[in-house]
Amino acid sequence: MSVEQTDRAFQRALREQLARNELTFAHAPIGQAIVELDGSWRQVNSALLQMLEYDEADLLAMTFQDITHPEDLDLDLGLLQQTLDGEITSYQMEKRYFTRTGRTVWALLSVALVRDEDDQPLYFISQILDITAHKKQVQALQDFTAMLAHDLRTPAAVIAGFAQLLSSGPYDDEVTSIARRIERASTTIVDLLENALTTESIDSGRLTARPTAVDVRDAVTTAVQAALSAAEMNEQQLEVDTSGLVPAVAWVDPVHLEQVMTNLIGNARKYGGPHVRVSTRVADRRVEILVEDDGPGVPVRFVPQLFERYSRSQEARTGQQRGSGLGLYIVRDLLTANDATIDYQESALGGAGFRVSLPAA
Repeated sequence: MSVEQTDRAFQRALREQLARNELTFAHAPIGQAIVELDGSWRQVNSALLQMLEYDEADLLAMTFQDITHPEDLDLDLGLLQQTLDGEITSYQMEKRYFTRTGRTVWALLSVALVRDEDDQPLYFISQILDITAHKKQVQALQDFTAMLAHDLRTPAAVIAGFAQLLSSGPYDDEVTSIARRIERASTTIVDLLENALTTESIDSGRLTARPTAVDVRDAVTTAVQAALSAAEMNEQQLEVDTSGLVPAVAWVDPVHLEQVMTNLIGNARKYGGPHVRVSTRVADRRVEILVEDDGPGVPVRFVPQLFERYSRSQEARTGQQRGSGLGLYIVRDLLTANDATIDYQESALGGAGFRVSLPAA
């Protein structure tokens, strides 16, 4: 084959490849676009035009910034700049667009930057998947979960209250034993419903912290009393050493802090040994709370998943204690909302240790 024939074959193959790419772009079932570095649209496909309800000429005269929801724009532009700076090569995010008729649509946006042979930015390639229907389904499920948890919480608490009255009344041992079992079961239900409501607030973005100056010793003492009462109800041995508490005032939502401490000390009661130690210290404008137990601790292989949703180690799943796997996930998000952190460490007592760091007031 001559050089001329080889060149013609190469050019023909190149044209065919370009034609295939053009057809793939134009007829893709999801929105696709080539976007200039300044955000203006260079090329869009029919799926994107249908999603955004625009004519091609009208959309090409605009920028993506023009139709992006204001609450999503800063994140999008920030990721775009990181891509231009070479910190990342691509990114993905959920964002909202305004259609031509004013509707808001949710989309899963995937963006990659194309560079030339000198590594200079040329343009962005975007894939835009309409997830509006999925978002509505998720929201409906969250609303139903919240409604169900809210409606069940009150009667479950009433059952627990009456069971407590029965267990402390002048009845024989059999009645008292049954009443305590009812109290334990209904209290567990209340705790699970509280976790469901908190998780729904986290998922929906409605979790809001209202920080104020809080006496940390008071919050810890309240949580300790709750743990001791739960231990007594479950006929468990529990000793809590609070001699290491020092005067400290933190800037935190008091309800969130109480929920965090109740969860951590409750976990120590359920999964640790009979001895729990809670101590505090103040350093570098932070208040640190350390909750330790003398139980078996957390398996090393499980530590990276400790604060993930529905996360329970094999040992916890096969043990006698039941749980939803939401407790530490909720604790982490409550603390994050308060500019606070939590980390796991091995306890000096031989078991698990959790260190909470709060802003000092």
